[in-house]
Amino acid sequence: MNHSVTQNESVQASMKTIPLVLIFTALTVTGCGGSFVPRTTSDDLPVFHSSKPASPTPSKDDDLMYGLLVGEVALQRGQLDSALQVYAKAARESKELDVVERATRIADVALNAELGVEMATLWVERNPKDLEAHQFLANGLMRSGKSDAAMKEFEFLLAALNDNKQSYFRIASQLAHEKNQDAALEVMDKLARKHADDPYALLAYSQLAARYNRLPQALEQVDAALRMKKDWPDALVLRAHILQMQNKTDEALSIYNTALNGTLADNSSVRMAYARLLLDIKRFDEAYAQYGKLVEREPGNSDILYATALLALQTNHYDHAEKLLLQLLKLHERIFEASYYLGQIAEKNNFAEEAMDWYDQVSSGEFYLNARLRTAALMAKQGLVTQSCSIAAR
Repeated sequence: MNHSVTQNESVQASMKTIPLVLIFTALTVTGCGGSFVPRTTSDDLPVFHSSKPASPTPSKDDDLMYGLLVGEVALQRGQLDSALQVYAKAARESKELDVVERATRIADVALNAELGVEMATLWVERNPKDLEAHQFLANGLMRSGKSDAAMKEFEFLLAALNDNKQSYFRIASQLAHEKNQDAALEVMDKLARKHADDPYALLAYSQLAARYNRLPQALEQVDAALRMKKDWPDALVLRAHILQMQNKTDEALSIYNTALNGTLADNSSVRMAYARLLLDIKRFDEAYAQYGKLVEREPGNSDILYATALLALQTNHYDHAEKLLLQLLKLHERIFEASYYLGQIAEKNNFAEEAMDWYDQVSSGEFYLNARLRTAALMAKQGLVTQSCSIAAR
């Protein structure tokens, strides 16, 4: 067997074993409803700056600022408990809103339920209309096992926010972080029962139950939502996902086939979810066909273009893959990834110089090393051993 055939087979094999995670992560896929509400982390706590001007003479304000400086030093050293104690004391004594707010955030990061409730309560007292204060108070109350009191805070948030549709999902997302799953589900159940005529409440409840792997409960709620709002894309996708979690893949596929052959034929989110399921069960040719339809509908979507290009390589549709990758370059998106795979295609076709030109475009990123190694290998095959070693050593 000659070298060119060996090289061809090697490159083709590498393209046929593209990790599925690359295809999955090529897409930005939104879940049902709104985005998750993030918890505070230590990275979300910038250096504190008081709103009060410096005093020219020693005063209680100076004592306060010295204490806060000590707290900041402790915080920057990762000593959350020490920083929290300092800030909690300063918040109680000064009741300054910026100090109270920061103490609340530190308590949330430190997972200190008792001080979290105390500081958030102070925040609410100082600024009763601040929705974030009520959210932090709900966090602390849930951690303290006071779910009934937390329920009142969630009701306040629902009443105060203009878009109840997204508010249910924000609350479900917040509850999804709770360690006590039963308590979180109980709160969501009460909210859903109180708003039983709102399909968004039921869908948010289903989403939370599925997150906690309470699948019969999740299925019951999503079915109730679909009875109110037939052919609802978000609900259908969630229902299919729950069935897949129950290992009822054929039923999940049936949901997508019925929807895409009916009223939701033009719905991209449903088709994308269907394609992801096909990928999950390794039916690559069918997934490729679905992504092809998505490209037709959204030719400027770089995430879809990239995922489809990877699937085209996986299923040996090299000409189509090349076309999609060149399209990505025209959009100035995923330049290094596209260049690397274009180099792979050129190498497969025994166009060594063209392949090296493409690999040379990969100046950074996750494929940088592979591109250098492929270039070195091509040079070595051409007898350019010194240059090959130089490239490999970069």
